[in-house]
Amino acid sequence: MGIFIPVFLIVLCSYLLWKSCNNFDRFSKIIGNKLTHGVRGATINAIGSSLPEFFTAFFFLIILRDVEGFSSGLATILGSAIFNILLIPAVVILILIKNKHQLMINKKLIIRDAGILLVSQIFLLYSIQDGIISLLDSFVLFLIYLAYLLVLSRGGLFVKDEKQAIHKKTIKGAWSKIWLSVFKISLWCLLLVTACEILFTGEYPSFFSILNFSATDSFGFENMMYIALIFAAAASSVPDMIISAFDAKSGDADDSLANPLASNLFDICIAFGIPLFIYTLINGEIQFKNSIDISTFQDIHSLTILMIIITILFLISILTFKKYKIFHVVLFFALFLAFVYTAFNLEVIHQLTPWM
Repeated sequence: MGIFIPVFLIVLCSYLLWKSCNNFDRFSKIIGNKLTHGVRGATINAIGSSLPEFFTAFFFLIILRDVEGFSSGLATILGSAIFNILLIPAVVILILIKNKHQLMINKKLIIRDAGILLVSQIFLLYSIQDGIISLLDSFVLFLIYLAYLLVLSRGGLFVKDEKQAIHKKTIKGAWSKIWLSVFKISLWCLLLVTACEILFTGEYPSFFSILNFSATDSFGFENMMYIALIFAAAASSVPDMIISAFDAKSGDADDSLANPLASNLFDICIAFGIPLFIYTLINGEIQFKNSIDISTFQDIHSLTILMIIITILFLISILTFKKYKIFHVVLFFALFLAFVYTAFNLEVIHQLTPWM
């Protein structure tokens, strides 16, 4: 059956992650019902939709370990970041235009989230610059997200108008449903990482032996990082897309567009930072030593630069206009296609960064 089974498993995981994240989002709105719209999108929605990236990065580091686990986990985050900042806003703006909703750009919100996101991305680039990733690097990423939460608190976390009180039993029930969703998401992410590993190596883990699956063809990539960049990133980003689309259909432009930016920040600082912190705390720093590691390092470095460039272009395109336009949709789709092409032709960026 060739590569059909692992690809089917990845698609299945994407669907299961969407269902579980949808449940998380539904019950988290009960917990955060008094949060302002932009804050809810930047925190609860972002955390809920980014849990797949968190567990995927964690399992990549734990299962593959060291350089391969680090590069695969980070590639998932980078691929998801591009998906979030280009495809999700493109879809959201299309929905807003189609339903004739408010199209005014909340520049204060965009500057707030995109500005801190750029800080985290630039620090990530700096932290991998020397080819050594330490415990301190992951801790600083956490501090950046903490600073972001402090910025949110200064702008006001809660709505001024009192909302209808929610019964304590309802809140308690919501928390139990949230933890159940988190447990399910972790299982689907473990299966996702396993499917990506099968796709790369062509070999099934021993616990698949009961199903009589034999070795299959690998997908043909020389580095596991590219499997993560394409398949793991796409599968883990589907919840972001759906949550933002639902917000857009209801006309909530602030939440629908705050979610992708805040999700990227959460992905880098928490979803990747915390698994990295745990790994380096137990195993020590990660170093790119041999020739294969150096090649992987160059690709990861180039992808990080590409992510920063796209984030800057996104920010400029938003701040240039007062309203969202069809121009943004076309631009974001074009940039995504350019990213896909460049990601598989990273020699272009290598040539532009000869000091590496």
